[in-house]
Amino acid sequence: MPVDEVLRQALEPILRDLKRAGLDEPRIEDRDWTGDPEHPSVMLWSPDGSGSGISVPRAATAFERVAAVADQVQEWAIEELSGHTETNWPR
Repeated sequence: MPVDEVLRQALEPILRDLKRAGLDEPRIEDRDWTGDPEHPSVMLWSPDGSGSGISVPRAATAFERVAAVADQVQEWAIEELSGHTETNWPR
């Protein structure tokens, strides 16, 4: 996944949490859909072909970037779990 380093670092703990929760990791596509170099972005793709874009503000602190990415990936994960009874991730 050739992703902007700032975004890659923010994604790492989130992807680890997905794996620990037993969820499939999304396919990550390095796609600059924001068009803003100060907000690196990627697309998350589900096995069913649906996608969701995430971005992070480069100027934010590392903690803020992880929190922002976690919020966006949580929305993706909830959509992935929509066919299951429990949709609160992370617990």
